[in-house]
Amino acid sequence: MLRVLGLALFAIFLNNVCAQVDQTLVVGAGDCQIVEAVLARLLVSNVFPPDNGFLRRIAYAETRAGLMSPPAGRKGLWAVSSDMFAMTKTNNSVLVDFKTDLTNSTILRGLNGQPLDWSTVLEQDLDRPLYSAIAARLYLEVARKANALPSRLDYQADFWAMHYASPVNQTSVLVNTFLERTRQMDDQCACKASIDMVFVMDMSSSVGRENFAKARTFVKNIAASFEISPNRTRVGLVTYSSSPRIEFELNELSTKESVFAAINSTTYRGGGTQTGRAIRLMMQVFNSSKTATSGTPATTKSAPTTAAPTTEQVTTRRLNPIGGPDLGGGVLPETKAPLTTTAPTTPTQLEPVEIKSKVGIVVTDGKSHDDVLKPSLEAHSLGITLFAIGVGGYRLSELNEIASDPDQAHVFTVGDYNAIENIRASVRRRSCLASAPIDIGQPITGVISIGEATFVEIGIPENEDAVTINLEAVDGSLALYTSFSAPNPSEALHDQKLVLTNGETGSLVASQDPNKQRQSVNRQRRQTSTEQSSNKLYVSIVGQAKTNKYVMKSEITDPSVFNDSGSEQTQSTVTDPFNDSKSGQTRPTVASPLALCLAVILSAFLPLFA
Repeated sequence: MLRVLGLALFAIFLNNVCAQVDQTLVVGAGDCQIVEAVLARLLVSNVFPPDNGFLRRIAYAETRAGLMSPPAGRKGLWAVSSDMFAMTKTNNSVLVDFKTDLTNSTILRGLNGQPLDWSTVLEQDLDRPLYSAIAARLYLEVARKANALPSRLDYQADFWAMHYASPVNQTSVLVNTFLERTRQMDDQCACKASIDMVFVMDMSSSVGRENFAKARTFVKNIAASFEISPNRTRVGLVTYSSSPRIEFELNELSTKESVFAAINSTTYRGGGTQTGRAIRLMMQVFNSSKTATSGTPATTKSAPTTAAPTTEQVTTRRLNPIGGPDLGGGVLPETKAPLTTTAPTTPTQLEPVEIKSKVGIVVTDGKSHDDVLKPSLEAHSLGITLFAIGVGGYRLSELNEIASDPDQAHVFTVGDYNAIENIRASVRRRSCLASAPIDIGQPITGVISIGEATFVEIGIPENEDAVTINLEAVDGSLALYTSFSAPNPSEALHDQKLVLTNGETGSLVASQDPNKQRQSVNRQRRQTSTEQSSNKLYVSIVGQAKTNKYVMKSEITDPSVFNDSGSEQTQSTVTDPFNDSKSGQTRPTVASPLALCLAVILSAFLPLFA
């Protein structure tokens, strides 16, 4: 009996704290998280150009994100046929560069962490989600010929029906299937997170009154997909032409209805294009509505110099409590504090703070008359994730200057305002997945619902190689995932996982050191290669009960816990990492090396097997 109990406890413990998982390489795996994990790897690898969400929708249309089997004669989550796969194996000149980039990629690795040489891939490998997606993406490059992949949803449906789907007599039936399944799966696979989101809308003369109305609809539709309340997602709006104007602040409107009313009441002004000034005003909106710390800066393009304090004329609207017409306003003098470009110092009192990702979405149709790079870099340094949406006569280099890195994840372009709705789902999804940068040593806390996630990134000093993550499940049930290479780690793709329930505390050690990190990886490695080691640790905290409260703290791992050979010394338990008087269970320490983790667990459970 003890042996059976021991085996059961061993399996549960191993799954909770030791498993490094890459379901993108598991035969037959499939669900929304796996689709997102695959697409995230493709995006970060930068092997393929943007596909306007087409690859995700193909997975939705063909297999409902892997929740149903592919049609007969097709293989994998993306339902690739033998003929389609054969086309990817030819020496087509269109595919040469893509295949070379695949082989050289340190992100898109095959089994056992080996380079992905497409010439060695077999058709049976398409049952693995990553291989199926790559085959589908290579095929799309051949099928599109000299044309760009469609961006509009209805055009994607037509393209899929003519070039991808199983042949039937009625193309209209296929188109309707694509549209229906895409809508259903967009809702089913929607990301759940709470963020602070400020829209920055261009209303210069080149936009025009009619197009500005379409832009307002676009902004409302993105906001509509979030739960708007003071404790969930908060929305602010800045408009600009020759001068910027705050339409409403983050802490001003607390319901979806009031936000919609305020957006609808925003009037078109016309004038020049001062995008840089508008981004500075956006930063003021974030700074005046702080609910969390700013930590290690989000990815930035270069280090800007610190801006001196400035005073400028800013128009501010005052809304009534339900978001109706203006109660008055005018031109008010605004004195802005200097914006520092370094991470703020750790607070003296390390009290847990609520954390939210800060997202700025800039919508513009033209070239700015002022500098956008410097204010954008300052925004990045404050931990604001910036998305740049160019419509019509945009300048791509300017959009790249505005957007957070990598550009391919944060820049969207459309031909005109009639097409702007086509990118709504992608903008919404990537906004939801934005991470909040935090400082090492700063505890964070939050309350999340079932399926809701908090995404953070922890900057690690260059001379350090190991970080300890301490987590307390104050209420509910939580899963914590970490990764050094994959933003938004999840059940489908993570380096380490920790599961805690009400009252439990636990910790894990994540290491960038190649010797230590190598020991934490089994032989079926994914993209966590030494070449991809970064100075960021990505962490996701996901709620698993109806209501979940957590406290998390990170700290540099004490070097004394490592012995001379580079492996961590055995510690079977840890004390409460939060040093409070709360009673609760304490989970064993999770060391970075997998071998150590197994050794610790075996030492605890081996007597039960005797």
